[in-house]
Amino acid sequence: MVVQAVNHENGRTVAQNYYCGRKESEVPTVRKLLDTGNLSSQKISLDALHCKPQTLEIITESKGKYLVGLKENQKRLLKQVIKTGENQPALWEIKANNKEHGRIETRSYKFYDLLETKKDERWKNCEIRTGIKVRRQRNQVKSGKKSDETSYYVSSEVGKYEEIAQAIRRHWQVETNNHRRDVTLSEDRMRSKKRTSIKQWQKLEQWQQ
Repeated sequence: MVVQAVNHENGRTVAQNYYCGRKESEVPTVRKLLDTGNLSSQKISLDALHCKPQTLEIITESKGKYLVGLKENQKRLLKQVIKTGENQPALWEIKANNKEHGRIETRSYKFYDLLETKKDERWKNCEIRTGIKVRRQRNQVKSGKKSDETSYYVSSEVGKYEEIAQAIRRHWQVETNNHRRDVTLSEDRMRSKKRTSIKQWQKLEQWQQ
């Protein structure tokens, strides 16, 4: 199977590598991919599978920034982020609405300071600084079907909240487009399935614009 690094701005593949197909083998493959060129020194968004100290340390040590999903595979850290959101006011809140593909979607982003949040020792070199809570509410116009989803992220970036929100949105769009491609081409049943597991966020200098 193929792991690709995709530029959020133009959708181009900037690096790729291969792994044997087992889910756990994707993690070391992505770590190798981070060492390709200057990828680890850029701003990178990753799936929750890669929310692991060793992976995040590679980016931190290279002076890059990361945005990574947070799910039940890191239960303790997830609980700490949720608790932080319950016990302190958000640093910043952003809300966005859009209508496309026959649905109305409302997305709300809340950002929290994690710098002083007590975390397990194994995260000490990862510079986890910001927690993000994202709520997506969707309403299908024709069917009236509704959905309400909450997801969490952590990042080593501080401030630049609108850009982080945009990166989350673009990461999600890449995942959605890739899923549609898999379904359309029946690639879920193919061993050569192309999987987008790591995305290049933006180059550091682009953040200064």
